Amino acid sequence: MKVVIEKIGLMFRFSATAAALLLGQQAMAAGTTAGVDILNEARVNYEVGSVAQPEETASVTFKVDRRVDFTLVPVDTNLKGVSPGEQDAWIDFTLTNTSNADLDFSLALAHMTGGAVGSGTDNVDLDNIQFAVSPDRIADADPSQSDPQFVDTLLADQSIRIRAWGDANLLLGLVDGDVSGVQLTATAREPGSGGTGTITYGGADGAATVESVAADAGNDGAEAAIDGFLVNAASLAITKGYTVDGGGPAIPGATVEYTITIVNSGSADATGVAITDDLVDDLDVELLTYNGSSSDAEITNDTVTSYCVLSTTAGSDCERSAVLQGAVVTFRNLTLAAPVSPATSTTLSVKFRAKIR
Repeated sequence: MKVVIEKIGLMFRFSATAAALLLGQQAMAAGTTAGVDILNEARVNYEVGSVAQPEETASVTFKVDRRVDFTLVPVDTNLKGVSPGEQDAWIDFTLTNTSNADLDFSLALAHMTGGAVGSGTDNVDLDNIQFAVSPDRIADADPSQSDPQFVDTLLADQSIRIRAWGDANLLLGLVDGDVSGVQLTATAREPGSGGTGTITYGGADGAATVESVAADAGNDGAEAAIDGFLVNAASLAITKGYTVDGGGPAIPGATVEYTITIVNSGSADATGVAITDDLVDDLDVELLTYNGSSSDAEITNDTVTSYCVLSTTAGSDCERSAVLQGAVVTFRNLTLAAPVSPATSTTLSVKFRAKIR
């Protein structure tokens, strides 16, 4: 803090004026612009023998120092959902210069190694994590188009968007609920330096010089923000069972009913589900055994039951090979919804019958 005190003897009346808006510069939200001259003038009026004497004045001028202050926060308070296999899943950060001067910023992005990320805990890393600064401050950023990885001259009271992204490759073996956290760090730099000019803080206070004071949250000219990705995946468990029609033994000539059951306990729908069953030559597919002897299979999807007729047309929703003995049976284009609550699950079951030869 700069303090100026002027004292002059004799009888006097004291008044002070301050010109904080010299040269037409306007004070911003963060205060008067760094480098502005502040003129402070003291005037003394007095009398000698009841005769007013000429006014005496004294003044001092100093420059407003630079207050380095800024914020870095994720744009979205929720983790970004990502599916296993998804490419270029992205998250955005907002950097705001709340200083009283323009600044450059250097940037660094790193995987977290455990720790809290939103409501989850970091436990995996995405592939090919990278980042870039938005060319128009608010839209997409793309390093393949040479978008910069530093902030060049961010004006006081202005913001800019920084995007980070990566690939949720299948080789990572991601499962539902995995969390990948990243930390973006921004460090204030001298403006016009290409994000490399080191700011010197403190030093002797001089009336004719502009000192820099770190006033960010950590009082160190560097801020970090954490955001991340939440894996949303289907989590499927499959079982297969059989019963003998009529409850008798599984002897030649008996009919068995197969039930294939899939349970989804994950947070994402399972789409494009296809179930294929390869029957051995000891079995013949039985036709027209469901829905009043008009359908070949029964499908129950999350309590909703439907029926289908097996077709020998390749790629059919309900397909069988041309033969009945040792047929290959396939049920396609099924969707198994994610459960409404993580504590529950949804179930898809397919039933069909075959006779033992």
